[in-house]
Amino acid sequence: MIPIVNSGQVAKFDSELAKTGSLDAIINRVGYSVARRVEKRFGGSLYGRRVVVLAGPGNNGKDGVAAAGHLAAFGAKVRIIGFEELVAKDLDVSGLREADLFVDAIFGSGLSREFEPPKLPSGVPVLAVDILSGLDSDTGLKKKGSLVAQETVVIGALKPGHLQNDGMRISGDISLVLRDLYGGPKEIFKNQNEPECHLFEEDDLKGLLPVGGHGDHKWNRAVMVVAGSDSMAGSATMVASGAFAAGCGMVVLHTEAKSLQQLPSQYVVQAIERMWAPPLLDQLPRFGSAVIGPGLGDSLQISNMVRRFVAGADRPVVVDADGIKAFASAGQLKSSVLAKSRQVVITPHIGEFNYLGRNDGLKVDEDSDLIAASRAMAKATSATVLLKGSPTVVAGPTGRVVVVAEGNSLLAFAGSGDVLSGILGSFLSMGLDSLDAAAAAAFVHARSARLCGGFSTSPERVIREIPRALAGIKEDWHLDQSAYRII
Repeated sequence: MIPIVNSGQVAKFDSELAKTGSLDAIINRVGYSVARRVEKRFGGSLYGRRVVVLAGPGNNGKDGVAAAGHLAAFGAKVRIIGFEELVAKDLDVSGLREADLFVDAIFGSGLSREFEPPKLPSGVPVLAVDILSGLDSDTGLKKKGSLVAQETVVIGALKPGHLQNDGMRISGDISLVLRDLYGGPKEIFKNQNEPECHLFEEDDLKGLLPVGGHGDHKWNRAVMVVAGSDSMAGSATMVASGAFAAGCGMVVLHTEAKSLQQLPSQYVVQAIERMWAPPLLDQLPRFGSAVIGPGLGDSLQISNMVRRFVAGADRPVVVDADGIKAFASAGQLKSSVLAKSRQVVITPHIGEFNYLGRNDGLKVDEDSDLIAASRAMAKATSATVLLKGSPTVVAGPTGRVVVVAEGNSLLAFAGSGDVLSGILGSFLSMGLDSLDAAAAAAFVHARSARLCGGFSTSPERVIREIPRALAGIKEDWHLDQSAYRII
């Protein structure tokens, strides 16, 4: 996992480095790493290339000046424009039209004021040092103005602003250098007062999923699904199929949908009666996990049964869709059944998140800090929260957060969330920790959609690709469709 640190943490790190007297040496390392990334962009040779470094007044500017020295040593023709020249009203940009690249080293993660970037000639690519100037490193929101980068060379650790809001759209490709700068992913948070926050990577998935042994059998990885109604029968099918494709050993589907109750299927289908929570709770100990909510409906009777089931569950439970609505109608979250259980994963999209949190002042919109909002919801509910979107943010009750930036617009289709809930239920049935299971499910779900290729897909196509995603088959995943990638 790649660590994600906020501006306050970066300030602490920089202060500690300054006390050791090693800051100048680190600035030189940063400059060298940036210069190497520039060299790579031009195919390994900088001779004759014109590079303009925009250098601000702080440490980010010092990084840029250090990079300029290395770029010149590599054969580039380098011009440094200092901060006073940058903010001058009579800045002459006519001489910049011949540049091959602008290096943005004006402001870093500590920017707290409005910033209007210089009007640079169009058509010249921009490479940002650590974070684009004018981009809030914590929220990913542009300030008054901001440049648009083709690449951002991130120093030491990702910042929340790289992964959300405007930051995902204008940061370009992400290249992470000096990963050991703050102590590496295992050490970075040891001396911090804030909980861990990481980006989920493919290698993390490989270390999580168990391998079946000789004593394994289907009930070791069984998933109970409570979903579907006559008007929403497809939701139940998508959940169950997603769970099977993700490797569970058994799915028993409990549904009100009469159209499914006689359906020949690889999973067992059972009808539920009006007071279904008590008998299903009696059966639950045989299962590894349960998924409840998709397509159930939101009548008062259904909502009461959902709350009763979750309150009595002794296994991990995924609460999605209509299941979330059941708790949204139950008053403040701190007094809800969710707050009394520590084995629940809720999977809201933004609309469900806002409905669930409306009595507690919890709300997100297109400009929100998704990491902070997800943490707040997890704390309020004592549940693991998987906030669906781009990126997907998974937060646990302890404050730990994992960000999954694999997703893209291919996941915006009806039934997508049902498939995700099935994958998550499967991973929970294997014994994964709820936060790890949620992050892994979001990653596999997104990777499966990308394996479909093209610009449109369906739940059935995504389900067919889940085994390939799990097997790690590496083909052309159309990375240009992704909103975010690390190179």
